[in-house]
Amino acid sequence: MLHSSFFNLCLGNGWFLDDVVIKDPTTNREYAFFCHRWLDQGEGDGKIVRELYARGNAVISARQKLEVSRKEMWAAESWKFRKGNTLQFYSRRTGGFVRLHPDGTADAAGEKSDKYGLFDVIFNKGNICIFQSHEMRHLSLALENGSVTGMASGGASTEMRVLYQPNRCALLESVLVPGHTITFDRRGKMADESSAGYADLSGEFVVLVKGVFLPGAVVLLATSPCQALCLQPDGSCTGLGKLSEQSYWKVHKISSGICMLESVKNAQMFLRIENGQCDGTGTGGTDCHFKIKKNLENACVSLESVKSPGRFVGLQSDGQAAPAVYTKNGDVFFYPRVIKFGRENPSGMSAPPSQEEERIVESKNQQEMPAEPEAGGVAPSSTAGGARPSQSRETHPSEDEWEVSVLTGSTGTRARVTLWVYGDEGVAGPVSLSEDSPERLFLPGQEDAFRVEVRHVGKIYKIRIGHDGTEWSLQRVTMKHTRSKKTLDFAVNAWLSRIQAEGDVVCELPVVKGGQAVFPLVRYLVDVHTGQLKQAGTESEVSLCLYGERGDSGLRLLYKSNMPVKFQRGQVDTFQVEAVSLGKLQKVLLRCEAGDKSQYWYCDKVVVREPGTISESVFTCERWLPFMSQGVIHSEIELYLQGED
Repeated sequence: MLHSSFFNLCLGNGWFLDDVVIKDPTTNREYAFFCHRWLDQGEGDGKIVRELYARGNAVISARQKLEVSRKEMWAAESWKFRKGNTLQFYSRRTGGFVRLHPDGTADAAGEKSDKYGLFDVIFNKGNICIFQSHEMRHLSLALENGSVTGMASGGASTEMRVLYQPNRCALLESVLVPGHTITFDRRGKMADESSAGYADLSGEFVVLVKGVFLPGAVVLLATSPCQALCLQPDGSCTGLGKLSEQSYWKVHKISSGICMLESVKNAQMFLRIENGQCDGTGTGGTDCHFKIKKNLENACVSLESVKSPGRFVGLQSDGQAAPAVYTKNGDVFFYPRVIKFGRENPSGMSAPPSQEEERIVESKNQQEMPAEPEAGGVAPSSTAGGARPSQSRETHPSEDEWEVSVLTGSTGTRARVTLWVYGDEGVAGPVSLSEDSPERLFLPGQEDAFRVEVRHVGKIYKIRIGHDGTEWSLQRVTMKHTRSKKTLDFAVNAWLSRIQAEGDVVCELPVVKGGQAVFPLVRYLVDVHTGQLKQAGTESEVSLCLYGERGDSGLRLLYKSNMPVKFQRGQVDTFQVEAVSLGKLQKVLLRCEAGDKSQYWYCDKVVVREPGTISESVFTCERWLPFMSQGVIHSEIELYLQGED
């Protein structure tokens, strides 16, 4: 027996003792004293003295350590296998992803963007799961007679036992035939008698979860199986935090692959890198914007500062967070765990932090104090969520306040008018331009002015304005910064009408400098292919949102087709979506609001073209909308560019 103690009366300054090995020089015999526990009054059971018992057999000691490590790793990774999660299995050996083909064959040679490489967890009991193909709901990953294949979900051959290893990889073992695991050779082919030998095979997979950093998600950024990145009371950050609410971060998506992280426990405090420091005292500016760099080899992420490229959130030897350069020694590696999944904003990019539905506000302050202007939103007014008509004020205008003037043409509207403002750092909107008496607004020939708070968008490059009525003649929109007097003029001179022109009630307008638009207006040609299946057509409303390098088009109703009747079986409908150039397209969001199952729609694919070019962007769908998943009906789906990540 061995007594081990560590005397430090400061909570959190303890010691995690793995084991002690004592070697007898006279007999050359080793005695292993296994611990794997904290000696810290602030961790675990709070003990700082432990009795350790020797194991003379090194093999037994190593086996015990391995078993504890496996259990610890499963505790850290088991969240990935919750029912309803969508997973990918990456093989380090093959450099490819496991995929299940329509003919039931399987391999481990897929690309990350391969639609056949996505699997939904449809059953979970402990570490036993069934992985159903996300693309082909009638097939699940199975082991049948030693072969990896696709079989009908629910069969005994489809039940897999997930066995985690200390290297954060998982084995997928057949429950029906213990000891048999899903294995592929180095080319990604299914292992069989022709394989060269065990050295040529691999059955370990890195498990990746889709949708970890969606807007509104709450995540832990683990630094070890029992520690995480945590905001401390003094505003500094440490990688030694407990796996508790103190270490929870809320995701605010800025654009594709870029987000901000706000402390859940301390609202309005964001992770940032600024002036050579890394802490949690950010307020939502560009110093809080991070690019998510994903590492396939161990399913970790690194956070690169957008404002200071090449600088990552790193950890020093004492656990304190500090800016660091990217290395593979693990100092910039974080292992995300999703506490609560977020959701993509269907109207475009994620709203800024204060527009999130679950904003944390102290109820006492909310009752006793007037509301602060919302970031990226509007100034306080009697109309919730809307802009306030412009009027003289005694207080000084804020740095983020703009006066928005809207000039109506020959035809007015009593509909709700909405504005979005896009900049190189984010988007503000939707902002409702309304008041208690909408009948006084947007009359023919009238100019209406509103005061609007526009925060965290950076340099403005476009706006979007629209209404939910039938028609409106819009002549001009002007934005004037109330402090600097900088003015942005947007000449519209257009009908926003379901009856006239292209049937669109939304328009986008680029900022003009020196007589030239900073980005051109593009009239995208969108070909929507309805499938050949029986009853594939629909009379329901279908909407679409294009996403690119420069934001999104907003959700647009596909109203006016080149065909007399839209969305018929086997038909290709062409629509025009006018938007300020989005750069390289990345994905498409489709929405079909069908109230009756007979009006469900089968979409084959969406093809987007730019006039004057021969290139096209293909977004494969090949499924019904709406669709049922885990008992919930989903009316929308994201389609990613074919051949892209």
